Amino acid sequence: MARTLGRTGPVRVAIADDSGLIFSDDYRHGWKSGFEGAGCEVKVFDISVLRKIGVTHSPYKSVMMPGTAKGMAKNIVSFKPDLVWCHHGRAASKGEFLQTLHREGIKTATYLCDEPYEVGETAGYSPRFKYAFSMDACTVEVHRKSRPDRRGVFYLPPGVDTSFFARRDYRNRKTPVFFLGNATLPPRLHWLKQIERLVDGADIRFFKPAGKSDPRWVDAKDHPKFYGDCVVGLNVHRDPSITMECFKRRVVGRNSRTPVPKGLQLCRKMPASPGTGFWNDGNLPASHVNPRFFELAACGTLVVSDDHRSELARMFPMAPRASDPDHFVELVLYYLKHQDEAEKIGQACSYLISRRHSYVHRAAEVLIRVGLKASGAGDQLSFLGEQEDWLTPQDCEQLTGRSSSDPTGRFARWSPQYGMSLISTSGSPSESDSLDVPTPWLS
Repeated sequence: MARTLGRTGPVRVAIADDSGLIFSDDYRHGWKSGFEGAGCEVKVFDISVLRKIGVTHSPYKSVMMPGTAKGMAKNIVSFKPDLVWCHHGRAASKGEFLQTLHREGIKTATYLCDEPYEVGETAGYSPRFKYAFSMDACTVEVHRKSRPDRRGVFYLPPGVDTSFFARRDYRNRKTPVFFLGNATLPPRLHWLKQIERLVDGADIRFFKPAGKSDPRWVDAKDHPKFYGDCVVGLNVHRDPSITMECFKRRVVGRNSRTPVPKGLQLCRKMPASPGTGFWNDGNLPASHVNPRFFELAACGTLVVSDDHRSELARMFPMAPRASDPDHFVELVLYYLKHQDEAEKIGQACSYLISRRHSYVHRAAEVLIRVGLKASGAGDQLSFLGEQEDWLTPQDCEQLTGRSSSDPTGRFARWSPQYGMSLISTSGSPSESDSLDVPTPWLS
């Protein structure tokens, strides 16, 4: 069991669950199973009502009864947790809520899961937590500068509940290609429309965005079934650039009473092509691999992605990355014809996820970073019973050295016309020395 340093018994983790987050069902289940898998005693508290406490520059403007936040915090205090873990952080960031927990000596931490798209907001409230974990290394420095001591901020990639997203072989997979998400977000439309035209049976969901009230909505419990039934998973990352509305409203038309978060510089010029960063006031780039890739790959599915996130090249150099829409089509068609190679790469990625990127690994890292578990040293096994090589590198200069608009590959793009597949070359043999990939990554 995970034990708090200096005391006996399992670590107690209270998960402050903002159940109003529409796209966070996989996270919701994942963090609970992750902390439990790391030996913690876990209890979940729904705090979504705290979103309704009004903030003048927020879309959530209704006002709650006085004392609501304090009352909810007192309820959590009665559990006597060592850590209160807050996914996303907006609802939990209310001052009275956190102050009540901190007066009891309870550690608080938030996982900022929408970076850098919301960094203009998150950089304002992340310092209220004792610890902040960002899904994207490109925003870590902003959050560090927001704190007087610059401490307590870490990069933590997404994780996977590997008991839920389990590897499947390629026998009887019925769907040739599959995408799940908002297919209209820039730059996805052009990339995915070509696939829909060229591949019979392509399943692209959705070219018209769907919400939970929409009959087309795919429930989280069904995601593994779809992810494990396709030959090629499609993954195109969102363009993190600032949106035109954000630039006009939050930069040019910013209210003088709305302070710019410490550590963040407002975007000076609108980019040529607007992106999806609806609160990305500083127009920061992105380096993270999105959860879609992790969950598809955990099912043993070959995932073809764009080549605009540097962390994909670092963590999964065996995964094919397309430099443009035509290259994307080329790779997809190749792996549809070479399913044996697709399966081998999918298996290699799935193995890597189970070894380094499960929610148990992420939860264990949180416990170490916040001081509730000692970090193993040298050849000593971690408390998970394995080497501690799964800890996320925190050298942000190394992790964010490229712009999100630049290709991440170190060499010219690989193409099937060269006569060798990615299963043999990984785009570049030298990429097998990745920090996150064991060598050799595939025998």
